[in-house]
Amino acid sequence: MDIYNTINYYGACMNLRSVDLNLLTVLAVLLEERSVTAASKKLGMSQPAVSQALARLRVLFKDELLVRVGRGLEATQRAIGIQPELAEVMAAIRHILIPEVFQPGTTIRSFTIACPDHMALLLGERLLPVLRSQAPGISIRFVGVSDAIRDEIVKRSLDLAVIAYLPELMHGLSIVKGFVDPIVCVVGSTVDHGASDLSALRVLAIEGAAALTPPSIETMEREPVSVEASHLIVLPLLANRAGTAAFVPRSMARLAQAHAAVRIIELEEGNRQLEHCVAWNPVDDSDAGHRWLRQIVIEELTSYFVI
Repeated sequence: MDIYNTINYYGACMNLRSVDLNLLTVLAVLLEERSVTAASKKLGMSQPAVSQALARLRVLFKDELLVRVGRGLEATQRAIGIQPELAEVMAAIRHILIPEVFQPGTTIRSFTIACPDHMALLLGERLLPVLRSQAPGISIRFVGVSDAIRDEIVKRSLDLAVIAYLPELMHGLSIVKGFVDPIVCVVGSTVDHGASDLSALRVLAIEGAAALTPPSIETMEREPVSVEASHLIVLPLLANRAGTAAFVPRSMARLAQAHAAVRIIELEEGNRQLEHCVAWNPVDDSDAGHRWLRQIVIEELTSYFVI
């Protein structure tokens, strides 16, 4: 009979709530030591307490379990039969109670992080060297940010989300916020305009992306050019090719500048800015592997953004 059938069998024969499971620890040691004196020392109990526990075990199992032969104790056939399974049960209980130890070098696990496309680039170039050197068995999957981002975090289909901080979405979630990302203007290198003459430029705008529209857009001489893009990182690159301007977070502008000849124009103080946060399900607060990953993500964001 294997351990699971054994548990089911005894569970069917008795009400486990009425059983003092501490008795199983005493029985396991008694079967190992075959001596009340030796068992009492190993358990840190008095000899009378161990003898009393043995008496209760005999009633529970309806068997003598251990009988005195000479100066020692001999196990009955029933006790011999349950000893291997009892040892397995006790080992399983000890394993459950041992605090989780996360070993990144030997762990095989996959994490899913939701974030905007440019943030995936930013984090990816920082995370990959760490994973390669410290945790080769861990993989990261970046996915886009959907309208159902909160539900995805609650249902734990996502491990982490690096998203704009919106208080109405964060209730009940674990978060670290304060990663400030000012909005800047990006123009192609061939456009000869400074920050004081932005009104002469046509502006690329994405419908619904209010944070990427400058507060003074209504005062500009020309209407913005509306574009649809599934990836926001396209916006500064397209501005470069089209000879127009785009208002984007500074983090996105810097990434675009690394791949294209764009100029970044810092706007006046007090202009619009984004605040990013890292969010996750509180159920994962104590998960050692999750804690290891999010600490790396938070440290990388802290080193990149103004807090």
